[in-house]
Amino acid sequence: MKELGPAEFSAATGLSVKALRLYDERGLLVPARVDRATGYRRYAEDQVVAAGRIALLRRAGIGLADIERFLAAPAAAVIDRWRADLAAETGVRRRALDALASALGFDTSLPEEPAMAVIIRPVDSAAELVTAFDVAGAQFHPAIDHTDRRRFADLEAAYPGERDLLLVAEDSGSAAGAAMGFVSSRSEVTLRILAVAAGRRRQGIGRALLRAFEASALRLGAARISLGADAEAGFYVRHGYQTMLLLQWAYDPGRFDAEVEALAAGPVKEMTLHRDSFGGVPQLFVDLDEPSPVVRAQVQDLVSGAHIGYCMTKTISAQNEPCS
Repeated sequence: MKELGPAEFSAATGLSVKALRLYDERGLLVPARVDRATGYRRYAEDQVVAAGRIALLRRAGIGLADIERFLAAPAAAVIDRWRADLAAETGVRRRALDALASALGFDTSLPEEPAMAVIIRPVDSAAELVTAFDVAGAQFHPAIDHTDRRRFADLEAAYPGERDLLLVAEDSGSAAGAAMGFVSSRSEVTLRILAVAAGRRRQGIGRALLRAFEASALRLGAARISLGADAEAGFYVRHGYQTMLLLQWAYDPGRFDAEVEALAAGPVKEMTLHRDSFGGVPQLFVDLDEPSPVVRAQVQDLVSGAHIGYCMTKTISAQNEPCS
């Protein structure tokens, strides 16, 4: 089989020689042969296909750690999630430009809100709590349900005492979505899950669920709402939530200190960082102005032991009505 030197392989794949060296070090694209005397790398001709896939993933802004996991187990659901991430982050920027155009008088038209024919109410039984959670959880990739004790146990414990934070969108006797959370401190409420069934999206149901949840949190005396988000981050930004990048060292907690040090000296240098832990899993929060695909990709390149997503927070008060 024909072998290609670094320059030839670079020309054939569009990857720079510097990038090839990095991918070799990360184990993503290891040369077929390395001359022990000279260190000269040789690539097999059939590696061009694998290199092309890596190049496409990098052009899409995917971090090296995620690329490594994807190439080990390619899945359509992962690509769908990345597409959703891109759509959400692009939407944030588009809406900011729309708002600027409107403020300058260039474009004052606003889209009409779609009509909604559902009832937003607290769940009326422990069984309905399970059903509504499963409907909402089915919208995530991968899907979750009430057997996921890490995510469901807090909600189960909140029923019925905090029933007003366990909301279902009812349509003709069936759950079309849910917004569920619990009191996490004297002044804070956690929104654990908010999702609308696939056939009922873009009808204002998610917005109505969030408004109702915020109103309930306010009535309970909460001053702040916090939640975890990924593809949905743009939705929460539109409704006044602030963004933090959340890293949870669920894959390899032993890498926490070293990788935080590398991040602090690199892509998140001079940003505000907060260290924490949840259930024994080390966490790092990075303050951002908004979801940033650039910062996220740079962070992913340095981190292999952590899951990365967004954490959203919003301060609520009677003077600042929820989701205004």
